[in-house]
Amino acid sequence: MVVWGLSIGGYWAMITPILADVIDESVVKHKKRQEGVFAGFQQFFGRLAIFFQALSFALAHVFTGLEVDPYSASEKFGVRINLAIVPMICILVGTFVFWRWYNLTPDIMAENQKKIIELN
Repeated sequence: MVVWGLSIGGYWAMITPILADVIDESVVKHKKRQEGVFAGFQQFFGRLAIFFQALSFALAHVFTGLEVDPYSASEKFGVRINLAIVPMICILVGTFVFWRWYNLTPDIMAENQKKIIELN
């Protein structure tokens, strides 16, 4: 539970600085600001995540027998799936994607800041 809490806290603490770095990189590459595009992508995937969360809740409850006995051992396992296993998988996939494709180092960001100042 601690690891899950730290992961979620890290996500919420770092999403704004990471988004700022990505927007700065976009400004350097395309020579124009496009925060709206990135906010749109963030909102779209946030809404998509809500859909998949509801879908995973429904599937776990259907397959573990919520309708039959909401207090059964299998239903308790279904709740554990939703509270532990699904978030763990999502965090691991997100960590891998971030590790693999986020290549903005502090040196690159410092260079981007210099280029943005030159653009203004």
